[in-house]
Amino acid sequence: MNLADHYLKESGSLFVEGRIDEAIAACDLGLQIAPADARLWSNKGVFLGLQGRNDDALQCIDRALELDPGNASYWANRCSPLENLNRIEEQIACWQLVLSLSPGGGEVAWFNIGCCLFDLGRYAEAVRAFDWELLLCPLNAECHLEKGIALKRLGRIEEAIACYDKHLEIDPSSVPGWKNKEIALLALRRYEEAIDCCERALRLDCTDRQRLDLLNDKACALAALNRCGEALECHDFALTLNPKHALNLQKQGPPVA
Repeated sequence: MNLADHYLKESGSLFVEGRIDEAIAACDLGLQIAPADARLWSNKGVFLGLQGRNDDALQCIDRALELDPGNASYWANRCSPLENLNRIEEQIACWQLVLSLSPGGGEVAWFNIGCCLFDLGRYAEAVRAFDWELLLCPLNAECHLEKGIALKRLGRIEEAIACYDKHLEIDPSSVPGWKNKEIALLALRRYEEAIDCCERALRLDCTDRQRLDLLNDKACALAALNRCGEALECHDFALTLNPKHALNLQKQGPPVA
């Protein structure tokens, strides 16, 4: 093993231990010996990105790409600092290059392209990208969820619910899955089913905010069924969790479809 390889390996080990500053220093030592080592430039860029130094990260990764422009991993590494800088169109271009350079990269690239298109409000295109991802990786629970959210934005609520169901088949303990499903059911005025989803989610490991939102949605569904006493019980329970937030929730109507 030459010295550049030694510092490359050491930087990776330090990264795994969470010693990011030392990992960057190891890359710098390696680059003093081998300034044209694209691997060290890429690693340094990734580590700088983890510290929030996104512009510096891009400079390093771009240097790696000057040295090895056909490396799909470096194009993928470029996407994280671009995301942090909200340069979404450039992210899409990078992921498209990953697709063209690496036949096996589609399982990562299509999902990320879909998420970028969603962030741009291009929901129909996002759905198509998620479909490509699911052809390659049908058990990607997160992709089923994100596809469902995009479909709901398009007003295709029944299809969205079908996606949430697939997501929950794979990950039945997903609070976001139950939450998004109950919101879609509320939009269709299927209140009993929405209540069931809320109750299932509330039995899971929710954050305080998720629990309060679920209680509010359950109360709205109960009120729509004229089960006002039970609706008030939900709000009373919410009061025990966070009085100020629960009181604010009482002023809100049902979730907007």
